[in-house]
Amino acid sequence: MFFVTALETLGTSYAFYFASVLCFGISLPITVVRTYQALYQKEIKRSVLVSTEIAVELLRIVQYILFIAYGTNTPLGSLFSPGSWKTMFAGIRQLDWIPFLWDLLGFIVVFGLYNALLFAILKPSIVQKLMDHVGIKRFEVSAVRTAAMLAYKNLFLIPVSMIYLFKILNLY
Repeated sequence: MFFVTALETLGTSYAFYFASVLCFGISLPITVVRTYQALYQKEIKRSVLVSTEIAVELLRIVQYILFIAYGTNTPLGSLFSPGSWKTMFAGIRQLDWIPFLWDLLGFIVVFGLYNALLFAILKPSIVQKLMDHVGIKRFEVSAVRTAAMLAYKNLFLIPVSMIYLFKILNLY
C-alpha cells in the first residue's frame, strides 16, 4: 500500500511543481548550466566551473525556499520576517514518525526506480544511436549521456524529489 501512496505523492508533487511558473522556471537556468558543464567539462576553466556551481546551488536554495513558501501560502514579501519561517516550518513539529518512515520508504523506492529507468533508457549504446541519427559528432557519448541525464534530472527529477520530501515532512 505504501507504494500506491508513494505514486500518489509523486503525482501531487509534479502537479505542485508545474502549478507555479516561478518554481518551474528556476529549474531552466539550472538545467542549462548543468548541461553545459557536462558537455564542455574539459574546456571550462576551473574558476568558471566554481562560479557556475555556486550560482546553481544558490538558485536551488532560492527554489526550495519558494517551494516551501508557495506550499504554505507564505507571501514572498514576508520571507525575511522571522515569524514567517516559524510558520513555514511548523508542520515538521507535528510529524508522525511511523507514517513518515513508510513515506520515506516510498520515496526511496519510487525515486530509485525512476533513476534505474533513466539509466536504462540512457544506455551508452542508445545514446550513440541517437547521436548518429541526429548527427552529433562533436562530443563523446559519455558527455552527451551525462548531459542528457543531468538535463532531465535537474528539470524533472531533483526539484520534484525535494517537493516530495517537503510534503512528507509536513512542510506544506
